[in-house]
Amino acid sequence: MSEQSEPSDPLFAEFTPPSYEEWVEATVQTLKGRPFAHLSTQTAEGIEIRPFYTTTDSPNNPGRPGQPPYRRGPNAQGYVSRPWLIAQPIPAETPQQFNRTLLADLKRGQTAVYLQPDCPPVESVDDLATALDSVLFAAAPILLAGKPTILSLLKQLIDQTGQPLGDLQGGLLYDPLAALVQQGSTPLDDAYQAAADQMRWAVENAPRFTTLAVDTAVYHNGGANAVQELAFALATGVQHIRALQAHGLTLDDIAGQLRFVFAIGGDFFMEIGKLRAARQLWTQVIAAFGGDAAAQKMKIHTETGTANKSRLDPYVNMLRTTTETFAAAVGCVDSLLTRPFSHPFTAEPDAFARRIARNQQLILQEEANLTQLIDPAGGAYYAEWLTDQLGQAAWKLFQEIEANGGMVSALQAGLPQKWVTDTAAARAARLAKKQDVLVGVNQYANVGEPLSVIDDRYSAITEQTSAAAIQITPLKPIRLAEPFEALRDWAEQFARENGRRPQIFLANMGPLRQHKTRADFARSFFEVGGFELIDSEGFDSPEAAASAALESGAKAVVICSTDETYPEIVRPLLQSIKTQQPDIVVILAGYPKDQIEAHKAAGIDAFIHLGADCLALNQWLQKQIGR
Repeated sequence: MSEQSEPSDPLFAEFTPPSYEEWVEATVQTLKGRPFAHLSTQTAEGIEIRPFYTTTDSPNNPGRPGQPPYRRGPNAQGYVSRPWLIAQPIPAETPQQFNRTLLADLKRGQTAVYLQPDCPPVESVDDLATALDSVLFAAAPILLAGKPTILSLLKQLIDQTGQPLGDLQGGLLYDPLAALVQQGSTPLDDAYQAAADQMRWAVENAPRFTTLAVDTAVYHNGGANAVQELAFALATGVQHIRALQAHGLTLDDIAGQLRFVFAIGGDFFMEIGKLRAARQLWTQVIAAFGGDAAAQKMKIHTETGTANKSRLDPYVNMLRTTTETFAAAVGCVDSLLTRPFSHPFTAEPDAFARRIARNQQLILQEEANLTQLIDPAGGAYYAEWLTDQLGQAAWKLFQEIEANGGMVSALQAGLPQKWVTDTAAARAARLAKKQDVLVGVNQYANVGEPLSVIDDRYSAITEQTSAAAIQITPLKPIRLAEPFEALRDWAEQFARENGRRPQIFLANMGPLRQHKTRADFARSFFEVGGFELIDSEGFDSPEAAASAALESGAKAVVICSTDETYPEIVRPLLQSIKTQQPDIVVILAGYPKDQIEAHKAAGIDAFIHLGADCLALNQWLQKQIGR
């Protein structure tokens, strides 16, 4: 028998671990007089993010993977025993085209069938048989994103093919409350009656196939934050349980037949925390209903969101969806859909866009080896702390919804719609002022790129509703980039009509060190609006700058220098310009508070600076130039 080795000392045991206070003191010394709180930021959820976290921020007992509260994932072995399903949409105009593409994609890494509403159109069991020809249900789970009626066609197809019902995996991704929110009207009583019938069939015949969804993507894509998504998920799940219990189903049957759908946004750690908190919160809900550990498990399907995508600099969408796909994978999901980068502007992405989207998941599985890890976020101080913060805030909002009579009553009162639209408006306001950034949209604009044209052949699917349908104010999906896309569309139209994009002259005053910072800021600020910035070397006098500005033919001028030099520069420069061309727009780069009124009196039309509304100023300048 070999001798047991003596336990080694902890790594770096010779060093004294610094205390939290010592870390704070060392950090403050680098801030050059700014307060430590300057490093904290506020999220859209109202959570204050500190600059660093320690072991004291982690929960004492987060549980183990595969055990309640399932914060660390539903499976003890994580993805090692069961990798997440790659469930990519396949655009097709006919069932035959869908089948050809599906079989090819299944050979290239796709592991689940994802059937979109009316894409391809499936109106009969023959259509579905053609679309799913040669697909083995035991090998490829099927996710049906269409209307519930498609499930009856699937049942008939299974009878025809003779494949065992027990092999059927996947689920129906239909949520009647999500349909209500999207459309503004739906017959809920009929929907729950149908859901109850489908659920009984599945429990008896296809227990691995779920028949009802809790879909919060409609809120995410409308602008909701993570806390709201979690609270709405809990409230919707509870609404489903109560409605189906009224139809005679047991809690265990209902819980096992639910599949949660979450859209994933660009805040990497927030999305990881959202998924981890969702499982923990759902465990609490089912436990309160009296459900056992098996019933407390949550099945999660995720899709990359659409609110933060843009047709400006569209390849940046690849980077966004990679981050979102990574976050979903780290958050431990059952299936994942990565939307092609071209999704914001085309109804039918080409083979390249689809292949890249699929490969984003394959790289994470096969090259990054995420399938060899069990709860990779477990124990990370910040991730654990954020999970707790989200859980606490979401539970509080969930209780508020319950106090208002539950999710349906809250929707009828317009509460979730108001919360989401308020959050969306706050997000838009931060983007307008560049407090938040969408790369290629409100920062680092790729001016001069050809803009993609929106193809909206596949619009949202609507249903015929009866007179008994519940009526609410619907929630519309948003894309935060749309106002900025409108700026660039205007600039492109201007270029087509005038032979060049609208121009702004940079009146850079003095040597490079005097004007460069604000000249660069002005360029970044107005390229967002599609303007062409005419640069210049530093001018020695206001008269020389005015002469060059007038000679350029630009309809707007930005004066770039320092606050200290502006009192001597601005007035003579303005007089030289506006004496000869009164309608030219003159803007000052900077906002020297003690000089503002004097510069306005001299004729400055606007100021650009940190905190200025970039969107509104670009819109205003386009109107001035387009007069």
